[in-house]
Amino acid sequence: TQSTGAEELYHVIENLINTIKLGVPDCLVPDFIRSLWDRIILPLFLFHLNPKSKSTVKIPKYYHCVNVALKRVMGLLVDHSQNLQVHIDNNTDLEHMNHILECLSESPDELLYRYFDREIASQERKIEEGWANRGTVSFTARLVPQGAGMVLNVRVLRCDSLPKMDTIGSCDAFVKLTIHPKYTKELEKLKSYKTKTVKNLNPEFPEHNFTQTISLDFSSLTRPKAVCLQFAVWDEDFYGPDDFVGEALIPLEEFLHATPSKVFTRPLVVPDLEDGLYCVLKQRAVYNGPIKKFVELRNKMTSTNAPRSPRKSFLNIL
Repeated sequence: TQSTGAEELYHVIENLINTIKLGVPDCLVPDFIRSLWDRIILPLFLFHLNPKSKSTVKIPKYYHCVNVALKRVMGLLVDHSQNLQVHIDNNTDLEHMNHILECLSESPDELLYRYFDREIASQERKIEEGWANRGTVSFTARLVPQGAGMVLNVRVLRCDSLPKMDTIGSCDAFVKLTIHPKYTKELEKLKSYKTKTVKNLNPEFPEHNFTQTISLDFSSLTRPKAVCLQFAVWDEDFYGPDDFVGEALIPLEEFLHATPSKVFTRPLVVPDLEDGLYCVLKQRAVYNGPIKKFVELRNKMTSTNAPRSPRKSFLNIL
């Protein structure tokens, strides 16, 4: 049914082009086709593919068919209007739309890998732009090959310059370590680790060691940097839900050649939960259990007193 719908869309556009060619002079056909693309076809696709739109369909396979149909329609239009190709190549909305289609048609595992690949790059950008003022976390970490897998050894040392999270100007801090992308087939069985709570803006965590065996072949992954270790710092609240302070995401491959004594110090940031790719994840969470678990956990990672980077539309982020 999906393939039939995509085929019908192609034929509708084809009949429309033939009608234009019969009704207007040849010299005006390219301009009419360009107007058809700019005013009808592209806006229609953009509206339908907006992750926040109620018209968004919940079937990934459908979007694969839409992607194929879009490429066929573009090829058809370009065949009848050569100057349209340059116009299409310079159209940033189309480039973003192709990214959205890829996200909506990907498997849940592929989508989670894509998300963390982009989130790591986003955190690096926030640090460069000065948005990382939530303190730092220091630790040692080593990834050692062992048989067909690897063993990760982590020791959480301390946090520094954490923000004041309660009325008395302190922070009941603890650190939670998780290997992501969580809820994918390769990593779903790995357990998280949590330190003890220390009441201090510069807490130290003596003798907090985390060891995890990972059966994963990095060379087989299309996005190896997306496999990362998350340090999530929280303020424990004894009378309600814990408050999120900040997080640091570090690709595991950075720990491959680390010495046991090397100390890593990373700034803490607050993730952007309003970007387009995360909107796609939230839309997919409606009908996918693993993604739903991830989104429920991720939604808690907001902070009312955290600085926000400039808001971006779903087109600008993808």
